[in-house]
Amino acid sequence: MNTTPPPTSTPSRPRARTTRALAAAAKRWPTVLGVAAGADTLLAEVTDDATHRLAEALLILPMLYVIVAALHFRRATWPVFFVCIALFIALRLQDWLAPSVVLLAIALAAAIWGTSHGHHRERDFRLQLVGMAGFGALAVAGLVVDPDLGRYLVAAGWLGHAVWDWVHLAKDRVVSRSYAEWCGTVDVMIAVGPAPLTAGPARSSSYTRPTVIPLVRSNSAPPEPVQSGASSTGSALEAPRWNCTVRPHSSPAAPPESVSNPPGYSPGKAPTSLSPGATWNAARKRSRRSTRQAR
Repeated sequence: MNTTPPPTSTPSRPRARTTRALAAAAKRWPTVLGVAAGADTLLAEVTDDATHRLAEALLILPMLYVIVAALHFRRATWPVFFVCIALFIALRLQDWLAPSVVLLAIALAAAIWGTSHGHHRERDFRLQLVGMAGFGALAVAGLVVDPDLGRYLVAAGWLGHAVWDWVHLAKDRVVSRSYAEWCGTVDVMIAVGPAPLTAGPARSSSYTRPTVIPLVRSNSAPPEPVQSGASSTGSALEAPRWNCTVRPHSSPAAPPESVSNPPGYSPGKAPTSLSPGATWNAARKRSRRSTRQAR
């Protein structure tokens, strides 16, 4: 009696590698989503508005930690995050209140509410208040100082909060693990991206490239030479002018009568160019005419 089991089909190596890669990506889905969410920041242009927007968004991160720590409910992390994002978008669409003022007021209200409920005795809640004070100070400094300095302060705040997220992920405290992993990845993408850290000064959103003035021909008189010691900064952007004198075209004058005109010539008209054969025939005719007259 044959007891050999039937052969089973084994997946190919490329398919097995793809399966393992998909399984690893599904396991680290917060990191994948964080990279996707911060990818546009890597291609963002360095502007004053981008620095201002990132400074205001930085206030959301410690504020969420304070709210979740005051609620003592880690499962509320993602719902609170979506509410904060919707509120931030709504605040950016209006001009009556600065988003930073509203976010700081909400963080202060959450701190007062948690303290009134006795959470100030807890170490995690006190630590979140310290984090709110530190990251809030960096965000406010990035809003009020010069943009060239503010973008470095904002970048330091985002990078510092990435460390904050990974520490809470390792200790599994305060917020959910998936949010801590996702937020830490996004923070790193924004901190090391070109928006805050690109070399060179930040540009305003209304920045326009200088207009290049082309050379223009002009029939006017050339500009007067600059005297020694005079400043020429006022005319640094003026286009140089070319002094071109246009001479009127005149018809050719009739040649003197003593000069024999070539065949086909008429006064006031340009002479007609003759081919070599026509020139030879005209010379033969003149030679025959002069021979007859000599006879």
